Amino acid sequence: MINFKWVLLFSTLTMMTGCAGLMPSRQLTGDQLARQQEMIREYMAKMKGRTAAPAVATAQAAPTVTTEEGLLQAINAFPALSKKVTFTKKQDSFEVDGVRFLDPEGAIKLYSFDVQTGDVTYLARTGGDSYVCKYVRVTTGMEPVKIGDAVFRNGDWKITTVTGKNFSGSKIIPLGKGFIISREDGSGFAWTPGRALQSFSAPQGFQIADYQNGDIGGTRYILCERMIEGQEAAEGSFGALVNSVQALGSTLGIGQKEDYLLLNIDTAATVPINISYDLKNEAAHSNCRPAGKFVNKCANVQFYESLYDKYGNPNGGHYYWAINWYNTASGPLLLFKDNNARDLYAQNLVTNQKAVILSRMLGINWFTSTQDSEGKVSVTAKMGFSKEHVADVESEFVAKLAELVSKEK
Repeated sequence: MINFKWVLLFSTLTMMTGCAGLMPSRQLTGDQLARQQEMIREYMAKMKGRTAAPAVATAQAAPTVTTEEGLLQAINAFPALSKKVTFTKKQDSFEVDGVRFLDPEGAIKLYSFDVQTGDVTYLARTGGDSYVCKYVRVTTGMEPVKIGDAVFRNGDWKITTVTGKNFSGSKIIPLGKGFIISREDGSGFAWTPGRALQSFSAPQGFQIADYQNGDIGGTRYILCERMIEGQEAAEGSFGALVNSVQALGSTLGIGQKEDYLLLNIDTAATVPINISYDLKNEAAHSNCRPAGKFVNKCANVQFYESLYDKYGNPNGGHYYWAINWYNTASGPLLLFKDNNARDLYAQNLVTNQKAVILSRMLGINWFTSTQDSEGKVSVTAKMGFSKEHVADVESEFVAKLAELVSKEK
């Protein structure tokens, strides 16, 4: 296109000067010659500007992050939140102030957020078994920063960060800033930009749970699940019978079946939770095959979708909806159902004090909890045909503890 314009310009000028042989030659006056030279200069400057524009745009493009220092600098460039934000978990992504958060590269399948800072790390499916991992601080108006690329294939995750670090494992768990990747033997690695890589291990006989409905980054606690021998190996065995009897006792509130616990990834301290593995809903995985005595590898993962029923309500039979934990002003706070789901407990993980904040003789169907940007935790529980709401769990917890002390006296 540019060459054609130059040819057209040359033809026009030669016709004006009589050099093309199509017009009688005539001598230009001084003013005409000056004007002709000015036109040539203007046109050449204009064409030069057009050809230089893409180079300017390229120079202004965001630099590619390839170092740990560069990635940390890109993340630290996000300003602090200027206003409060509200996060809402959904079975397909999440909402920020009532607006669904989307990524142009693909559907968001895994995510975690920090309500007080607005930090979010998420994985979006870019096609087939490929995913992109990004970090963003919502409502700041800045574009998400790419952390790495991930692939999920035959029950295994592999992720490569933009700085060239490689991780592999059976589970990826996003944090508000960074991620955890764990393996079948209960070991795991916590990666956060600007911090040294941290390794940890679940207690003997436990592995990292697939679904985490709590603040791992803020509390430093992660949920672990007991490794239960595969159904085929256990069928007809005395061990299977004992396990079933223990689960029944836990369900009836007359025994302990602590198949879940919280693990502090910094100190290795554990907090057992009296919830049975047998109540777990397995619908979230498919196309599974045995990979050892206690572990199945699943080729298809449906992420959060199967944690909801067809009406979009929580699938109350899954442990994901029975165990929540938050970082609060008084320390990490655990919420869990116990006593055949009749009671909803709050437990301070620093003092280990616990109290019932909601109760129903026929059982609590399910509960959901949220934390606002100021750190206040609230709970909504489905109690049969009605719902009950606790606006400030910490205040209710303190009041219930006071009641217990007065009764003891």
